[in-house]
Amino acid sequence: MFGDTSINVLNTSMFGLPGSQGLLSLNLSNDGVRGSIGGGGLDMNLGNMWKAAGVGSIFSRNSDMRNSEFNSADELVAGRVLWSDEIDQTSKLLDELMSGDAVLNRGNLTDGVAKTTLTGGVKQIDLSKITEGDLGLMLGVILSHEAMRDGVEGTEQEQAIETFRSVLTHSIVGQMVGNTYGMGSLDAGVIADIKALQSGDMDAFARYALGKFDGTEDNWKLMENGNLAYDGDGWLKDSNGNYILDENDEKIGANGIQGGLADILGISSGEAAAMLYSEKFGTVDTATPWLNDGNNNRAITLENDKYSGIYNNNLTQHNTLNIYNNLVDDSRMSLSADYISKQTELNNTGWWHPFKRSALKDELANMTKYISYGEYKGDNFIQSMPDVTGSSNLTEYPVSTLYGAASTNGRNLTHRGLDLATPIGTELYPFIFNDDTTVFDITPGEDTKQGNHVITKTPLSYTFKGMNMNEDLFTSYLHLNSIDVKRDWDIVSSTLLGRTGNSGLWDGKPYAKHLHIDMYTQNQSPYINYLNMKNNSNSISYGNNNYNDPFLFLDQDLYKIDDDAYSYNF
Repeated sequence: MFGDTSINVLNTSMFGLPGSQGLLSLNLSNDGVRGSIGGGGLDMNLGNMWKAAGVGSIFSRNSDMRNSEFNSADELVAGRVLWSDEIDQTSKLLDELMSGDAVLNRGNLTDGVAKTTLTGGVKQIDLSKITEGDLGLMLGVILSHEAMRDGVEGTEQEQAIETFRSVLTHSIVGQMVGNTYGMGSLDAGVIADIKALQSGDMDAFARYALGKFDGTEDNWKLMENGNLAYDGDGWLKDSNGNYILDENDEKIGANGIQGGLADILGISSGEAAAMLYSEKFGTVDTATPWLNDGNNNRAITLENDKYSGIYNNNLTQHNTLNIYNNLVDDSRMSLSADYISKQTELNNTGWWHPFKRSALKDELANMTKYISYGEYKGDNFIQSMPDVTGSSNLTEYPVSTLYGAASTNGRNLTHRGLDLATPIGTELYPFIFNDDTTVFDITPGEDTKQGNHVITKTPLSYTFKGMNMNEDLFTSYLHLNSIDVKRDWDIVSSTLLGRTGNSGLWDGKPYAKHLHIDMYTQNQSPYINYLNMKNNSNSISYGNNNYNDPFLFLDQDLYKIDDDAYSYNF
């Protein structure tokens, strides 16, 4: 639960607007959530405990929903989430979905979770495939976010306020769902948003919301049509957000929009500025003049002769649609599931059925042989996924601190791992491994921050954009009481790594007894990016490593999450 927290009115001044228009006034307590969102006073009473998947008198709209176009099993659950929220906008969106004034386009969005646009007076809500949590309940949470979207591109400040309200709404609704059905009914991204909200620091939550959902940490994106789309920074990425590397495996670009564009295209800074102006990019009077939401949806297009020439000479090979088509032409693309099924049927049909075999061959000849580009992109351009086992051990002990938890003592720190409240002396076995996992390092360290710890190394081999990738995934187990393995030992599921404890010191003070697990790669990993896309999670860069949530491989539903696991006092 939230705990008892009062939050003062949040003013629009933080978004660069004059005056003190109220955006938020809430009381978060164990009795529920009461308050308003928006200067117009969006009244809410979110304290009720409801059962969105149940049937009762509170859901008087059931029959109306069943008689509308918004009537599949999971849509009925989502609709009851929207109706039960007691939020004007979510109830209005349900009315629009039932009347046809809003239309769901499910599964056709591959970049992001959802997007609302207004076409001919009808809201078009594009959704990606929901792959985690309860389908109906998660759909309701996502739609509560989109209920705050009007589908119209506003000013930079207007978009910031709309984004904040949207993230706040789905975080509160997500908390309601989690309290009623358990956090396992939600995906990792919504859980992370709830964690950020529970800190009670609305300024920090606003920065979190705008940073995560406005894409300001993304970069110049090379799109399938050849355009170079603005996305807030100076490093070149593909349309899924993977860094595009040069022949030396170095990132392409530089910090800053103009400097990055110059480096990407191999032109001078002045030429980059002229190109931006010619494509109607706007500046603002700040230290980062190109970094403003007014440039969203803008791109350097192939209609620009200078860019077109550079693209044709230097960038076409990085276009993921071109990569897909080349792999298809070379017969190196993954076969479609239907084609594999039909091929298996043919292989299992004996020679003594010549007519059936002939018919099956004709069917194969007329079938789509390879997966679609959309499926390829949905897999983050990966073929032959690596084999990694996640063993959800020690499920009898609660999670005391989650990955991504924010520090509550004023430090700008984010928890890069997962903590389990294990007693001292608990036997520890591997959580993440495959057939080639070994012990990478063992370090006794009673007086270090990590304490006694073991690091395992799991090789990852897969195909990304037609290239063979070989990476290492490291898993650290910290604060152990004892270590039972040696460096370079082979690891299997039954290998006793050691016993948990509370070794190590933070600011000279001992830790409480617990096991800390973190997982990292030494470079950006397309495979881990894929898992983050699938789970709506993200990496935390620290030093030379990129840390990720161990729950990418573990079953979070098997663990109890402590109420205070969303923040930590360091």
